[in-house]
Amino acid sequence: KPRADVSPETIDWSGAKLLVGLSDLTALRSLTVTVGQQPPVAADALEQESLLSSSVAAAIPLSAADLARPIDFAISMDFRGSSALGFTPVGDETRIGLDADWPHPDFSGRSLPDDRTITEWGFTAHWSVGSIARAFPASWRLGEVNPENLWTTAVGVAFVEPGDVHQQTDRILKYGLLVIGLTFATIFINGLIARGPTARRVHPVQYLLVGAALCLFYLLLLSLAEQIGFAPAYVIASAADIALVAWYAWRTMSRMLGYVTAVLLAALQSYMYMLLQMEDYALLSGTVALFLALLAAMIATRNIDWYRIGPDLPSEGERAA
Repeated sequence: KPRADVSPETIDWSGAKLLVGLSDLTALRSLTVTVGQQPPVAADALEQESLLSSSVAAAIPLSAADLARPIDFAISMDFRGSSALGFTPVGDETRIGLDADWPHPDFSGRSLPDDRTITEWGFTAHWSVGSIARAFPASWRLGEVNPENLWTTAVGVAFVEPGDVHQQTDRILKYGLLVIGLTFATIFINGLIARGPTARRVHPVQYLLVGAALCLFYLLLLSLAEQIGFAPAYVIASAADIALVAWYAWRTMSRMLGYVTAVLLAALQSYMYMLLQMEDYALLSGTVALFLALLAAMIATRNIDWYRIGPDLPSEGERAA
């Protein structure tokens, strides 16, 4: 598209090049560029260019006769191991159509597809992006546009791998603070309620060891899941972690606390696994669980006089003496 401040007669079209900007050249296996009726240009004949960060260029000498009609070109690329594909809308009107056999697309970018169809066999999607939606002009002099700004306007799709053990472990890890907090709260409330000669105060070191045991569950889960799958790894890691924490609470705090901790952790781990299987109601279910946990804590501590917790205060006679 001509610029008002640049006269067409001052442009040397014989030095024209077709640039193919790529954010990651390492994912490119092969590339072939064809312009008009000219012979295809293979990757070994392309030049490295830095005008678009990482890019290659094909020299396409043009004449005045070439400029009198639209110039068609085709770019054939073969990728390997790329997890996402995006396109920067540099044209006055950019139209993009994708058809893939991947059933789990994650559409990204500033503009979502105008229409899309997702099935268990793959997906199709189409974009139409006008020049008003981008943050750079249709043509510019060298130095007028930062090449990095081009990638921020890209639209495309990422190829998600659902059910991956790392993704599932990452999801369950987000509930780790809830598990640790509820376990600590149970130990703390038990210390407030417990009475008699068998009641013991819990030392901060004991809290630290219990927290370390709970954190170790996630590392054990991931290491086992990579070998035997997520479901059996979750069962084994949960059983080992529950046994360790319950045994420690039983031996160092109180027998009843060991039983209560085992039941609590078993219920929490079972509920966390159920949350992993949910898609639409995971947030709602997690919120309900937090509400019920808070309600249980309020009921358990409803008769506690919080002002009397701590060292006994001296009486009037003791202070006078």
